[in-house]
Amino acid sequence: MINRHTMIFSNNIQSFTHNLSETLHYLSNSKLPFLICGDININLLQQDTALSVSNYVNTYNSYNCLELITKPTRVTTTSSTLIDHIYTKLRAIKLTSGMIYLITCLCLSQPNQKSLKNGI
Repeated sequence: MINRHTMIFSNNIQSFTHNLSETLHYLSNSKLPFLICGDININLLQQDTALSVSNYVNTYNSYNCLELITKPTRVTTTSSTLIDHIYTKLRAIKLTSGMIYLITCLCLSQPNQKSLKNGI
């Protein structure tokens, strides 16, 4: 699991992509299956309009990684983003990806009650 913290990388996607490429090179040479996932803070919905995002995606593609999350992971009334990523080279097993929506209930009689609604 990885996290591209915007304070550390100061929105420098190129530097993060370079480090990612080195990691993918190491993992590919190890011949071990891998799964990379996390809150990357790179909006994949911008890959057609932002060169740095396109280069990030192409880095994964150059190592034959499969992108498992392809729909927005954060949606508001005014925008949507795809900043949570899962990439893998696993091909021999069935993989399922999706989102779990957490809805918090505020109830006076049971203030700690939470409900979980699954969504894909």
